[in-house]
Formats: sequence, C-alpha cells, structure tokens
Amino acid sequence: MINHKPKCIKLSDHTFKHWLKEMDKENEGYLKDLADYGAMGGFSGMTTYKETNDLYEKYEKEIWEGLDTWSQETGYTILEVLDRASKNLKMSIEDEVEFKNLCVWWYAEVVAQGIVGYQGLL
Repeated sequence: MINHKPKCIKLSDHTFKHWLKEMDKENEGYLKDLADYGAMGGFSGMTTYKETNDLYEKYEKEIWEGLDTWSQETGYTILEVLDRASKNLKMSIEDEVEFKNLCVWWYAEVVAQGIVGYQGLL
C-alpha cells in the first residue's frame, strides 16, 4: 500500500481562509486578483450561485464571525456592512440565494485582502 497524504478537497473541514489559500495554489495570483478586483470579476469556485451557496453553507459560522468582527471594528451594524457591500458590488438582494452570494463575496474579498497584506480588520 502506498503511503501518501490526500490532497485537500475544495470544501474541506478547514477554514474559508485555508480554502482561499488552496485556490491560490491551484491558480497563481488568485488571492491578489481577488483582493485587487473583487469577487464580482469571476473567480474559480465562486462563480455560480451553487458554488457560493455551497461555500456559505460550509463556512457560515466563520462568515458571520467575520461580519461581527468587522461590525464591531467599524461601528457599522452587520446590516449596514452588507448594505454597503451590495452597493459597492452593484447587487440587489432579492432572495436567500443572492444574500448568501453577497456574504461569500464580501468575506472572500476581506480575507483575501488580509492575506495579501492590505490593511484590513480580519
């Protein structure tokens, strides 16, 4: 029997931050581009509502902890944070699917900016 480490799967039991780092390993420049241009530009693993909703379901607790931290540090309520994010992304939120998509995109951008060293709160 060959002894080897299994490759990390895309939706692992690790953190969302870990998932983003794995995506950067597979797609060089992924994190920098995400931090610079935002999630709306279309990023592997976060392009369709199915993908973003799967990410939301897997990392919901972490996303909400990030929203709470951001809210406390900025003085905005979580709803204000998400409202500002939806305006920045020029998104209208009409249902749960779009709401989850917004949460994932917002969190992905914030985490990516933190990883690449941009000033951020998380």
